[in-house]
Amino acid sequence: MIHFRMFLFFALLFSISSLNAQQNVAVTAIFQNNLCQAYYNHSQSPSKIEFQIAGLSDEAAQQFVTKLLKNEGVITSTISSTTNKGMRTGKMEIFSQADFEYLKNIFVEGGVAFVNVEDEIFSIDNWKSFTEEQCTKLTQLNQHIQDIEFKRNWVLKNPEEKEKAEQNGWFIQNDKFLNEAVKAKTEYLQSIK
Repeated sequence: MIHFRMFLFFALLFSISSLNAQQNVAVTAIFQNNLCQAYYNHSQSPSKIEFQIAGLSDEAAQQFVTKLLKNEGVITSTISSTTNKGMRTGKMEIFSQADFEYLKNIFVEGGVAFVNVEDEIFSIDNWKSFTEEQCTKLTQLNQHIQDIEFKRNWVLKNPEEKEKAEQNGWFIQNDKFLNEAVKAKTEYLQSIK
């Protein structure tokens, strides 16, 4: 589900880049939900982080990976050589003892100016850690949203179930549940800012 603020952010980002092709665009990293689990990793296994990144040319993308790999706590790091709507896909594996500040500094050193975490946009300087309790609650809220979306997708892929759902108004109820779950997450995020 695309959030209006996220849409506005990307519209601004792409309009800036289209105004002047040679103008530098602020590098922006978009993290998958539940990023905080990477810095509250209580196992001995490394944390794997996937992200999307905008604002990097081919050369800048390689420099970004090189900067990440120079950091002692980064085990592996890759970034796609191709873009999809101006976004590259990145993956990174960091040692299990990395905390939030360590993770944040990796991206600061990489030249990231903005981050999108849990559908909220922050300048890198204003990006703050979630507590472990907040992380647990966000994980639960995200799982609830994913469960609702998974069930909807399953119904859509099964013609008999889809027909029943359309006849009895199930999709309307499902949309209501999804909207309520997204609203609950948004309200929770607003309450902990």
